[in-house]
Amino acid sequence: MDTLPVEIIHRIFDHLDAQTILFSIRCLSRSFRSIVNSYERFTLDLKGLSQQDFHLLCRLIKPENVISLSLSNEFKHSDEIVSFCPYSRHKQFTRLRRLTLENIDEGPLKFLLRESNLTSLTSFPVKFRRGDDRLAKTTEEFLASIITQLKLEKLEFLSNIHYIFAKVDCPVLSTIRYLSIGYCISLHILCHILQCSLHLHTLILKNGFGPWYLTNMPKSYLSTTFSQVQSLTIENMYNEIDTVDELLSLTSSLNYLKIIFTCNQMKSMPDGHYWEILIQSKLIQLNKFEFFFDQYKFIKPLEELESMKSTFQTSFWVEHKQWFVVCEYEGTSLFYYRFYTLPICTSEFKCKRSLKRLPSSAVTMMTENNTVKSIHEYYNKEEAMITYPRFVKATDLTIGVNQKFCSSLLSLIYQKVDVTKLLKITLNINNVDTMAEDLFKNFVLCIEQASNLSSLSICGRHINSQTYSNMRNIYSVLPRQIKHLEIQIDNLNAVEEILMRCNNLSTVKFDAENLLIKEITQWFINNTINSICWKYYQSIRVWLGKKRKSN
Repeated sequence: MDTLPVEIIHRIFDHLDAQTILFSIRCLSRSFRSIVNSYERFTLDLKGLSQQDFHLLCRLIKPENVISLSLSNEFKHSDEIVSFCPYSRHKQFTRLRRLTLENIDEGPLKFLLRESNLTSLTSFPVKFRRGDDRLAKTTEEFLASIITQLKLEKLEFLSNIHYIFAKVDCPVLSTIRYLSIGYCISLHILCHILQCSLHLHTLILKNGFGPWYLTNMPKSYLSTTFSQVQSLTIENMYNEIDTVDELLSLTSSLNYLKIIFTCNQMKSMPDGHYWEILIQSKLIQLNKFEFFFDQYKFIKPLEELESMKSTFQTSFWVEHKQWFVVCEYEGTSLFYYRFYTLPICTSEFKCKRSLKRLPSSAVTMMTENNTVKSIHEYYNKEEAMITYPRFVKATDLTIGVNQKFCSSLLSLIYQKVDVTKLLKITLNINNVDTMAEDLFKNFVLCIEQASNLSSLSICGRHINSQTYSNMRNIYSVLPRQIKHLEIQIDNLNAVEEILMRCNNLSTVKFDAENLLIKEITQWFINNTINSICWKYYQSIRVWLGKKRKSN
């Protein structure tokens, strides 16, 4: 490989993470060391690393060669970002194009923004935790200076900072083409943003917006159309659909619309006729409409659901637009039901054995070409489950088991996901008192075949002694490659047994009684160097340091 032109090798590096390049390739030969040192497009993701790898990576990396940097405080009160600061030589990040900050405290955020060279930034996803009022003003000033930079094209804010947008003057946001907002924003502030963002193409609202904000809408916005917006996604909407109607009236040039909407219990879910009229009158350029509507409501007659389903089967839906809709409902009480378009458009999807599906020709349109990345499987008794296509993009699987375990667990999992692609598996056990041994045998078979698994969680409530006994048998078969583990333990010996087995762990969380938590904390003090512990009620999280050598 070292006989290839350097430019080709650097192109290969573009598809590798910084750890692989610096830890595995750089040490192969002097030639590779030189090639790595001349590489100028590092994507540096410091999330979830062990302390040893974290500090080594920070020492080896040259800031001027980094184009993308991701930092995150994995746990509340963790010190990852503070630990990064002494190494970072911020002003030398002269080529930085993307900066991602997750769960950062306001103090370190202020320091990074003040000391970093961010003039070349084109993408800025950030989520921070508010500090005291003394920090707020300067933080606002630094953030405002970033979002008004001329090169910035992609902006993602997961923290509530609408007050910053309110202070921005038009048209300083004119370069932004992609905007994602992760908090419930007021519609009049959103309109102000749209008025300032002349080239905004894609808008994502991850937590919708509340109807109470409509009262403050300036009249000038009500007669404005923001034709630059072509793609709109609204997620986690919990309020009246009238609010969405108001926004759609202002963005009539949409060609793509996605809505994930949990309907108010006291309101009716909008049916196909409602959307047909709205689209034909206000969204005539719309080419693709995806939605996932669900509702918890006291006993809805099955006939009413069937009538509502028929409104999504008119010629407008099936022939003209070719948008196909499925209806599923709680089989016993009809307390819960959901309507969604195909292919499934949510990133998370719940599969419950109690759900049933209304007959529809749309079911034949189900496809593996869905966007689902996280699957939640719930089992509480042996009964037939409605079929779904395989979720080929799924990397996260949660299995919930209540009271009685379904013995066909393994075959059901294989029908839905490619186990070899899973990066995270969670097993939630609640009140399980029968067939516990079969449960763990099936689960062990699953995790043994998950060759790319990096995160594993086994937790539950009201676990009896027999379940604890079976759980101890899992310690010896835990995947050696996992980096993050959460598990319940009932004795101190389990700590050493687990760490001996899983020697690639970066972080671990033990759920245990409070008295045992104290012993675990002392064990890490006595047996490791620089491990950082965060104690919670009946649990402890640890960012692992080095293990002390035995005398």
